[in-house]
Amino acid sequence: MAKKLLQLLLIILTASSVLSYISFNFILSDIEKNEQASQQYLLNDIRTQINLSFNLLDKLLAQKKRDYLQLHQLARTLILDANSISKLQAIQKILEKKADFPVELYIINADLKITETTFPPDLGLDFSASPFRDVKNYLKKVRQTGQIAVGQPNIEFISKKVKIYSMSVLDDNRYLELGFIDPDFNEYFKSLNDYISSREDAKISMFIEFWDKILIPMTFIPEKNTKNKITLAKQSALKTKSDQLAFNNVTSNDIPYQIHTTDAQGKKISSYYIQLEGFSGAFIKEYSTRYLAKIVFDEKKVLLIKEQFKRFLLFSLVLSISGILIFALYIRHWLIKPLNLVLSAIQNKSPVNIPQLLSGSHELKKIALTYNETLDHLNKSILELERQSTTDPLTGLDNRRKFAQLYEQEISRARRNHLFLALIMIDVDNFKEHNDLYGHHQGDQLLIDLARQMEKRFLRPSDHLCRMGGDEFSALLIDIDPSTIVSVFESLQQAWTLEYHNNIPRTIDTNDLKVSVSIGIYVFNSTLSPSWESAYQRADAALYKAKNRGRNLIEMIEDSA
Repeated sequence: MAKKLLQLLLIILTASSVLSYISFNFILSDIEKNEQASQQYLLNDIRTQINLSFNLLDKLLAQKKRDYLQLHQLARTLILDANSISKLQAIQKILEKKADFPVELYIINADLKITETTFPPDLGLDFSASPFRDVKNYLKKVRQTGQIAVGQPNIEFISKKVKIYSMSVLDDNRYLELGFIDPDFNEYFKSLNDYISSREDAKISMFIEFWDKILIPMTFIPEKNTKNKITLAKQSALKTKSDQLAFNNVTSNDIPYQIHTTDAQGKKISSYYIQLEGFSGAFIKEYSTRYLAKIVFDEKKVLLIKEQFKRFLLFSLVLSISGILIFALYIRHWLIKPLNLVLSAIQNKSPVNIPQLLSGSHELKKIALTYNETLDHLNKSILELERQSTTDPLTGLDNRRKFAQLYEQEISRARRNHLFLALIMIDVDNFKEHNDLYGHHQGDQLLIDLARQMEKRFLRPSDHLCRMGGDEFSALLIDIDPSTIVSVFESLQQAWTLEYHNNIPRTIDTNDLKVSVSIGIYVFNSTLSPSWESAYQRADAALYKAKNRGRNLIEMIEDSA
């Protein structure tokens, strides 16, 4: 009997061990599948956020490119007129005053060496060296086309600033290169790096690939242990060599290339290499350029769960049937239920309800807290990016991009009721002289005061105000009376002029300074449905007429159905 009982216990123990082993593998497989699903979700989420950010970057660069080309052409003209490169510092000051941000100049000889520059660390830099194949290709391109080339943003190794470089042929033996340190792009990349650093669930590295084979990091800066840029560039190329080979397998935006490895501790590491959106088709075709990203996930949480299960399996073997029962209850009560709660929240893209997690689920609580913080940060980042992309940072009014969108929305709404609309252009007269006399800080305050005056007078939800740029403002008013619209802006004109002269200290030098506003008004019936560009041109023509007639005047152009 005892023998049979022992045999029965052994059978039960064996069966329990087998069942425990099978249960262990089944549950672990389910956890790994859930982890993979979570990784795929996070990968798609990260890619979506970065694609959105890079689309904004591409649009920003497209908006700025014309300014860069004008500045480059101005520098080229000044250098050729001076017939000397000894005046680079003076030319730099002219360019920076016009651009309102730092600009570096470089003169490159036929041997591709920098012979003169306003950025001393680059003096003597040899672009024929292998780490600078991208620069060499750009110079070859501008020599062939004879045009000015504007490249993509780059992180300069020495200053660690984001620079946009433009290049052109200066003469038979020289090239001219400009480096624009635009604060808009530096702020953009700071925000991008902050977002990447905030991701605790993945390690993200960003790259630009030029000419199908040159990989340049966008979020990695080599250690500044030398001022030799060739050495720094070689360090960067060495660290990105394996990544370059992996990116060669990425052929579309939709399909990532995956590499799965295991570290010394047995922890699985999943690396995803993806191609991002952002460059326009023409730029990709001309320069064979791509935005790329490497996203790395590790499975340390799965490894931790494995170790816990192994220890518990040994314990269950000692306790036999009772251990198996305890094990099953533990898995169901302390792991599966809270894990499903966390996964359900992730799948629904909603915060995890922390109080619903059991008190013993410390690891899952950490996952849930991390996920909640990441989700909250992403939502805030998206809202902030949307706000920055549609708001003028100085006055708080809408910027031109959002104003154009609002115009299309409002004219569509007004068309149903055959309402009259007015598009108004407002320009500050003698603003430059005011800045020269009082400084840019007072000039900024003047623009802010004018914006506040406009906000006080136009309070309806359908009244839209905008700073177009510089000292130029615009307003869009819906359901207006064409016969009284001029008097409305005469009142604004008089009130603001009075406030300006009451608040500005009067001196002998300023008695002749007449700072006022010229206003152009375009009034039309919504049934005409002019496009934004057409309406803008009409309002601008009215403003131009007011300026030509002597300033501090109002001109109106009216189109009626």
